[in-house]
Amino acid sequence: MKKLMVVLFAAIAACSVWAYTETVNGYTWTYRINGDTAEIYNGGSCAISPEPTGVVAIPAVLGGKPVTCLGDYAFEECHGLTGVTIPDSVTSMDISTFFACGGLVYDTTTIPGVNLLDGWAFNYTSSLSGSLDLTGARGIANHAFDGCSGITSVIIPTSVKRIGDFAFRGCSSLGSATIPGSVASIGYCAFYECTDLAAVTIGNGVRSIDESAFNGCTALASVTVPSSVTSIGRGAFQRCSGLRDVTVPQCVLSVGFGNVFYEVHQFITNIVISADVTSIGDWAFHGYNGLTSVAIPDSVTNIGNGAFCECDNLTSISIPGGVARIGDSAFENCDALASVTLHDGVAAIGESAFEDCKALTFVEIPGSVTVVGESAFEGCDALADVIIDDGVKTIGVDAFCECNALMYVTIPASVTEIGDYAFSDCANLFGVKMPRWFEGNLNKSVFEGCPADLLISYYDPPYMVRFHKNDGSDDITAEQEIEFGVATRLTSLAKLGWAKRGLDFVGWGKYQNSKVVWKQNWASVTDLAASGATVDLYAIWAVASDSYVIEYIRNDGAGTWRWVGFKHGVKTRMPSLANGLKWARRGYEFKGWELTTADANDNTRAAPWKGDWAYVSSPVAKGGKLTAYARWALKPGYYQIRFNRNDDSGKWRTLGFELNKGTKLSTISALGWERDGYEFVGWASSKANADAGKLWKPDGAWVTNAAAEGKTLSIYAIWRKE
Repeated sequence: MKKLMVVLFAAIAACSVWAYTETVNGYTWTYRINGDTAEIYNGGSCAISPEPTGVVAIPAVLGGKPVTCLGDYAFEECHGLTGVTIPDSVTSMDISTFFACGGLVYDTTTIPGVNLLDGWAFNYTSSLSGSLDLTGARGIANHAFDGCSGITSVIIPTSVKRIGDFAFRGCSSLGSATIPGSVASIGYCAFYECTDLAAVTIGNGVRSIDESAFNGCTALASVTVPSSVTSIGRGAFQRCSGLRDVTVPQCVLSVGFGNVFYEVHQFITNIVISADVTSIGDWAFHGYNGLTSVAIPDSVTNIGNGAFCECDNLTSISIPGGVARIGDSAFENCDALASVTLHDGVAAIGESAFEDCKALTFVEIPGSVTVVGESAFEGCDALADVIIDDGVKTIGVDAFCECNALMYVTIPASVTEIGDYAFSDCANLFGVKMPRWFEGNLNKSVFEGCPADLLISYYDPPYMVRFHKNDGSDDITAEQEIEFGVATRLTSLAKLGWAKRGLDFVGWGKYQNSKVVWKQNWASVTDLAASGATVDLYAIWAVASDSYVIEYIRNDGAGTWRWVGFKHGVKTRMPSLANGLKWARRGYEFKGWELTTADANDNTRAAPWKGDWAYVSSPVAKGGKLTAYARWALKPGYYQIRFNRNDDSGKWRTLGFELNKGTKLSTISALGWERDGYEFVGWASSKANADAGKLWKPDGAWVTNAAAEGKTLSIYAIWRKE
């Protein structure tokens, strides 16, 4: 017990700080010593006596120690204090240092490079007025200038890292504020009800804006939230009834635009969405009736459900091609929406996306759209012209129901499904042109309620001819659409612009590498394929009589090859790997060309048959063909991964990976592999594991040191039936 009492007494003694007094400049100052510095101290009453009047200079030294801190409540309710000179030695102010000093005027108050304005330092010092210069401050703490209604502007230096909660709350005369990018966060209610705040600049670099930060700033007319902001609180700009122009990044839309701008949606007329935004969330701008226009940047890939629903004054919208889906009811009941541009690339239009857009007169649906959702354009009374591009597959139930101005529509050959009542009650629809496969296979409800004399005509969709250059350098390189039932000449080789040095064009074959000519150049054809189908034609090349050909094989499992012709008897350079053939292999060095696969895969050989860009001179007879295989060597410090397609095709790829470096596995799409009726799951470490569905790594996963230097790891594709 004695030992415990001694320990407690020692602890209490260690925490005790003696207060001292000293008279300077006609005032007695209370202070305490903290190590090598002095702190002006309120020991229960004001730290200065008698009660100060006018402008007071705080001493720089007390007790022989530099004054570095103004303590808690040091000048509380010093009503006669009109100004104060704070020496440069002061680096911090504690809680409520100048609390309720009603006569304090900023013009006669100097605030040096204070590192920290602690909580309530000047709160409710309503007479503190003018332009506040905080040069040198490192932070502005909670309530620092809370209720200082006389401050008209504030200069916040780049040394400040945070603006605390309620820091400028109720600074009703504050007209402008510039917040530098050095500020990491703007605190809760930091500028709450700064009713004269008409301009605020938020620097790029600010990362968070807390809840209600600018709530009630009724004079604020515009605001730009920089893309550096990653977090923004609810109601951050609530009741900012003067707001008209707003620029917002992704984080605003992640929280929900309505949540950030409570009670001001009816005032905002212009919104700029930053180029970093990728998704516009559900109901983001729902009911923003003052909004007349908005530019959706190309970065946006998703427009959420109800995103612009009931924006009554929105007149036009342009949807970029990167948008995967326009959400359900995204623009429903936008009464003034007269112009809609859907760029090629938009993939789907959701249910009721443009329902009851009464001013919309024209829309073109690009072929990239696969689905026009249920009721997508229902009730668009003014919609007189609809172009549905080839590529659209499904027109949903009620999609164009009650489009009373619509008079004629053509359904493209790509459409395979038309939902019930899709064009019902279109009061002025008199003509529809449709692919023949709908004849006798169309639900009567599709045109229910349309005029009795509606004329429906059917057509045989054209077929497509795809031309393949078939020399290893290209896949599908040209297409020709041909009207079914009409004799038409095939596109000529000259029009395609194809020619091969040392090779003569023979004709078109049905299969790759076919030697049997099916169609001649510029042949006349009729119904070469079924209506709506596609037929492939492959160029057949023969070595010219005065030339020879070298077939170059990439030899890495990619299956890539090239034919290059050479004039016989003429010394000619082979094409270079990088510039002529445009081949490279990650993690490998090209060693030259060999005449057999065995030699190409034998890196013990000294010199190759030919090096890169080497000269050749008639290595075979006229009209002959020579095959050359690329020889590769794995670079030092690398290992290799062998990708096996694992679908009985025998296809594989081997790629190099740098040792001790995280590297992303090639994705299945980058390898160019797909399997009809199957979904790719990932990679297995053995064929047995692949067949059992045991995952080693998912598609595009990162790996480090999956094998030792110079060694090979074989991985196998895992496929799952769809």
